[in-house]
Amino acid sequence: TQRQTAEIDRLRQALEFADSQLEVQIRSHEKAMKEARAERDEAATLRAESEEVYLAALEEKSEEVEELQRQLGSLVLEATEHKKEMDGNIEDWKQREAVKSQAREAALQKQLEENETTIKDLNETLTQHITILVESKVELAETKGKNLELKRHIERNKAKMGSLAARYTNLESCKQASNMNRLF
Repeated sequence: TQRQTAEIDRLRQALEFADSQLEVQIRSHEKAMKEARAERDEAATLRAESEEVYLAALEEKSEEVEELQRQLGSLVLEATEHKKEMDGNIEDWKQREAVKSQAREAALQKQLEENETTIKDLNETLTQHITILVESKVELAETKGKNLELKRHIERNKAKMGSLAARYTNLESCKQASNMNRLF
């Protein structure tokens, strides 16, 4: 009948609309997954680069500290040797050497403090990069949760489409049976 035909057309349009919506959701889901993978890879690369920079800088500063310590030891040894060699006015010599040693020690101390500040800055930078990595992982987990919700929504739509298809098939068979009854 015309009413059944209209109902079948309406159901067919609903089914086509549901199909198009499903295709849009699938494309959206695939895009979101691709973006999440890219973000994860970028975060891993960033972390690896940060660690390399930090370790290289730490190694460099450690070597500088060791060199400064050797220089300081060398100065102490030199001062000791000068003390033994002095015959004359020990007090004048002591004062001159003390001033030199203090100046050298102050310079070395300043250099050591600068190195410690640099190491502290590098630690802060690494902490920031780790924070970014953790935030990226949290975003990835949230994206995975959203993707799971989309999968569930798609499954529900598939079930609805199956139900609509069964109903459509039933209506088609009723229509055919009705057409057959008209013939006889």
